[in-house]
Amino acid sequence: GSLWPAVLLHGGFVVVWQTWLGGVRL
Repeated sequence: GSLWPAVLLHGGFVVVWQTWLGGVRL
């Protein structure tokens, strides 16, 4: 198998998470 799907999923999750936190905090 390849690790790329997990890496892309994790990267996307981090972006969404930080965007959500920024929206809530700001």
